[in-house]
Amino acid sequence: MCIRDSLKLNTPHNSAVTQLYSFLLQRIIYATVIVILSQEPFFATSVLMLVSVCMLTFTVAERPWKDPEVNTLAIANEFFFYALLVLALACSCIHQTDSQVSERMGYVMLLVFTLAIHVNLVALLAQACYFTKLLYLRKK
Repeated sequence: MCIRDSLKLNTPHNSAVTQLYSFLLQRIIYATVIVILSQEPFFATSVLMLVSVCMLTFTVAERPWKDPEVNTLAIANEFFFYALLVLALACSCIHQTDSQVSERMGYVMLLVFTLAIHVNLVALLAQACYFTKLLYLRKK
């Protein structure tokens, strides 16, 4: 099953096409910011936060996926990414001399990142169980 097969088609704002192109544009912006703005962490993080808020707004407003669980997961992923960016911005604002606060912020960032991974794994496992159940019932 292709990713475009799970997007809503024929919506008023053509969210299926918009989702695909905005996702591609988002990744191009991420790569460009990481490469070109590596010497300006505050500005780079601010740009990434702006892009993340735009994608979050689009996903909440349009709900481009057919499956409500996928929409919720997309919103959660954008939220987790935004939270990581906020923490990265906070870390860059802390003075280098306060290593204890920086260490705690690093642990919080790891916790948010680990939580995002676990949420995605649980969602994938739940979807796999659902489809396995459907296959079982179909063969039965």
